[in-house]
Amino acid sequence: MDAIDGAEKMRAAYEVPFPLLSDSDLKAHEAYRVIHTLDAEGVAKLKHHGLDIERWSGRDHHKVAIAAMFLVGKDGKVRFAHASADYMTRPHVDQVLQRVTAR
Repeated sequence: MDAIDGAEKMRAAYEVPFPLLSDSDLKAHEAYRVIHTLDAEGVAKLKHHGLDIERWSGRDHHKVAIAAMFLVGKDGKVRFAHASADYMTRPHVDQVLQRVTAR
């Protein structure tokens, strides 16, 4: 959901060796249904913690991404999907690696 420059800064800061999607218009997020719309309290809470989602996305929506991971094969088929509104719920690395190495 980051603006292009924000996604690039994150990629560089964490030395991510692949391109990151910048989707501030939310097209991919909507397609994968991984959006959470914040109410005024949620927006204020993020601002209190120094996160201005309007500035970060370059848009005036109050939406954030749900933590999600999708592994897509070269054929365009989704091989693994995980999405959870609870950002602390993540797949175990073994689950992901098993799907990456599966044929």
